[in-house]
Amino acid sequence: MPAIIKNLFKFATAGPAGAPFAITPSDTGQLTTLARFIMVGGAGDVKVQGLDGQTGTLPSCQPGVQYRANAKQVLSTGTSATGIVGIP
Repeated sequence: MPAIIKNLFKFATAGPAGAPFAITPSDTGQLTTLARFIMVGGAGDVKVQGLDGQTGTLPSCQPGVQYRANAKQVLSTGTSATGIVGIP
């Protein structure tokens, strides 16, 4: 399989979800696993950086709701939600 195809699988955005993982927002460190969806335990905004490098804010996230993100980073600046969980 060509290397480019293998690299695409690393960032696949379709298929079954993986195991949820805790996210600690950081302005410097990227996630080790792509977060296709994000959920929060405590309401607030979540600022993310997507696969294309663009940043955006998911405003007023509510507990128990899955938000489509395709995030490679959750930034601490601009994030007020707590208990953030990523779903690959």
